[in-house]
Amino acid sequence: AASKPDKEASQLPLHVAAMAKAGPEVVAALLQAYPDAASKPDKFGNLPLHSALHTALMHLKDGPEVALALLHAYPDAASKPDKEASQLPLHVAAMAKAGPEVVAA
Repeated sequence: AASKPDKEASQLPLHVAAMAKAGPEVVAALLQAYPDAASKPDKFGNLPLHSALHTALMHLKDGPEVALALLHAYPDAASKPDKEASQLPLHVAAMAKAGPEVVAA
């Protein structure tokens, strides 16, 4: 089920979890079930990392841990701009006032 996108937005469970501000345990379980999910864009062209950063996940206690898990699972995400504003994850993280552990990654 972790590799099956929903029909409407072509989002994998990992995208949905990132947007729903799921905790690190959920994200880790989804990555374990389908590691390639971190590299799969949704129909809007956004990766799970983009989804996590755009939903203000960074303001949650576990937000940085989730962002780092997504980045570790797909390091190339750092160089992929989102499709909405053509911003790199670094830009979105900085605008979200993410901590230095996320921005430096």
